[in-house]
Amino acid sequence: NEYLNFLATTGAVGLGSYLLLIGWIIWWNFKHLKSSALFAGWASILITNFFGFSVVPVALFFFLFPAFAVVLAREDSPPSRPQKQVPITNYQLLITILVLFTICYFLFSISRFWYADVLYARGNRLNKQGVYDQAFNTLQRAVSLNSSEPLYHDELAWSSASLAVLAAEQEEIEASNQLVQISLSESDKALKISPRHLNFLRTRAKIYYRLYSLDPSFLQPALQILLRASELAPTDAKIFYNLGLVYYQLGQKQEAVETLQKTLNLKPNYQEAKTALDLILKEK
Repeated sequence: NEYLNFLATTGAVGLGSYLLLIGWIIWWNFKHLKSSALFAGWASILITNFFGFSVVPVALFFFLFPAFAVVLAREDSPPSRPQKQVPITNYQLLITILVLFTICYFLFSISRFWYADVLYARGNRLNKQGVYDQAFNTLQRAVSLNSSEPLYHDELAWSSASLAVLAAEQEEIEASNQLVQISLSESDKALKISPRHLNFLRTRAKIYYRLYSLDPSFLQPALQILLRASELAPTDAKIFYNLGLVYYQLGQKQEAVETLQKTLNLKPNYQEAKTALDLILKEK
């Protein structure tokens, strides 16, 4: 029920505060009761919360009903005497300005993080659609807004690698080389922030494999990255499958066969691994 939910999420202090608030509201209503119907409606919330969970409207009524009761109780109270207005001191004005500035700063920071997330989602979608040039520009903006998020660097690294291959196909060698450097640099930043993140290691291996068409020397570092990933995730069949393919392309057929056999031990119904293993064995 709702009370156990409070205990599980906020602990004894949270549940104790919640029950203390309920007790105070009950005591106040008995002392200043103006509408029994209003109190009965509020008490029904306590019963429904005991047998289930509250939704947003119920949670609002939990606080609004006591507020209504306070307003009704004050209607019969004698009017208070008008008080003299006390001028605001310079110190109070300074504190107010500082508080407002702090609030505005935090709101601005939060809005930057939010917009960076929006840009990342857009760039990720463009990458999946193969629109790498737009994805690259969008993800660069996301990184500029929040450079501490490794996921943005990782996604930007992939779009940069894809653009590098496209630029090389159009014989724009200088642009391709620059994009290769950007891709590796962004991937380095992601792995520096989160060096044991398996998805970032996978992306790094994908980048090397993607750039293999430009320079065969990228295949060896792809092997090292996959070996590192296999140590972190020794039961991930897909990593071993990719590792087997890299071994094969490096000409290490025996290691490729052993790795693909290990892949099938981890996931016997892995059809791609079965097909790759059969093809390699036929060649042997």
